[in-house]
Parts: sequence; C-alpha cells; structure tokens
Amino acid sequence: MNQPRSQSMRVDISNGQSQLNKEIVTKLKSLNPSSFVTYEVLDLFFTQLQSILKEIQIKQEDQERIFIYFKKINEFENKLVALEQLVNRIAQVVIPLQEELIEKVSKGQTQQQTIEKYFQTFPQQLDLILNDRFSFLENQSNHYSKQFKNIEEDINEVQNHIKKQDNDILILLKSYKELLSIDPQYKQLKQQLNIISEGLNDIKQHIFL
Repeated sequence: MNQPRSQSMRVDISNGQSQLNKEIVTKLKSLNPSSFVTYEVLDLFFTQLQSILKEIQIKQEDQERIFIYFKKINEFENKLVALEQLVNRIAQVVIPLQEELIEKVSKGQTQQQTIEKYFQTFPQQLDLILNDRFSFLENQSNHYSKQFKNIEEDINEVQNHIKKQDNDILILLKSYKELLSIDPQYKQLKQQLNIISEGLNDIKQHIFL
C-alpha cells in the first residue's frame, strides 16, 4: 500500500489539534508507515470532529440565549395582560362615576353646563387614549410575532446544518470502519471509532429531543 502523499490531504496538526490526537496519529504512523496517507486522513477527521463539536457547543449556547429571550417576551406579554386588566378596572370605576355626576348635575343647574361639556369631551379623550394604547400593543405584538418567526427559521436552519454535519461524520466513520476491517491490526482503532459513533448519536439525540 505504498501510495504517494496527496497534497490536498496533508494536515497541519499544530493548528487546532489536541496533544492526544497528535499522540494517537503519531503512534499509528509508527505502527504502519506504509499507511501514512490513511493516517493523514484520520488526522483530518480528528481536526474536523473537534471543530464540529465546538460548533455544536456554540449552537447550544445560542439556543440558551434564545430561551432567555423568549422568557423575557413572555414576561412582557404578562405585563400587557395586566395593563389591559387595569384599563378594564378603570372603565368599571368611570362608568358609575359618570352616572353619579349626572345625578348631581340634575340637582345643581349652575354646574350643569360645565359637567355636560366635560362629558361631551370625556368619551372622545378616553377613546383616543385607549385606541392609542391598543394600537401600540397591536404593533408590539406584530413586531414580536415577526421576530418569533425569524428565530424559528434560524433554529430550523441550525438544526438542519447540524443534521447534515452529523450525517457526514457518520458516513466518514462508516468508511473508516470498512477500511479498518480489512486488517485485524486495526481492531482496537475500530472499537474507538465505534465509541465515537455512539457518542455522536447521543449528541444528536440530546440536541433534537
């Protein structure tokens, strides 16, 4: 199996490569120097695996931030509900007050014109205030609905990307299992790859529960 080293498959293990991976690859190279190209590919696999695991961790942190954001939105919605309830209570107080004032006006001709003028403008002012408030609440609701949709699309894009990377890794692992099954000398390395496969499946199940 003496094959020329492919320039596209060479990996600089000094960048982003852990000491453990260096030792594993070096040991494998010493066991069978004729398979050096194969171990260069394995070296590349270790580097890519570390990068993907780091990316998964970053995505999990992003999801945690999204969860906090949704929690704040929920708190804001609760405050809006409380505000609406307060407006209803104010209306319940204003209506009886209006009736009481009308009764007093009937007893005092001097105050009648002033009270009538007040009640002519009061409904308009109240409607203006309430319409402005409800318009603001509606705009805020539409704004957050749009943001929710964008966040949901981002989450779906992240999940699809992670799924694709996970499938690519599993295909790569399967290829190495088939390659290593040719020679009993690679039995121990094959077992290690099986452990990595199980770990990736666990990560996948944890993310997409």
